Amino acid sequence: MLEGGVTAEELSKAKDGWLQEDAQERSNDDELASQIATHREVNRTFGYDADLERRVQSERRAQEIAGSLEFHQGTRRRLRQRQGQGDGSVTACRN
Repeated sequence: MLEGGVTAEELSKAKDGWLQEDAQERSNDDELASQIATHREVNRTFGYDADLERRVQSERRAQEIAGSLEFHQGTRRRLRQRQGQGDGSVTACRN
């Protein structure tokens, strides 16, 4: 895979899996509540998520998708790290 890259079929399956997981998370009340809280902390709406999903669906190469997801995942990871600092405070983080 490192030498040949990702095949179109692998990319399609990965995109479908990620999009399905994202939709499934929104159908879980606890996860949805967590997403709402996170969006409030980073000053986002679910329109941001919809835009990200549209970009992932439309992009054709793994590098394009990785770039689209990197900021989204990095922000979520940093927010969770800050939430776990023990004092209960949450600081919004933006790049």
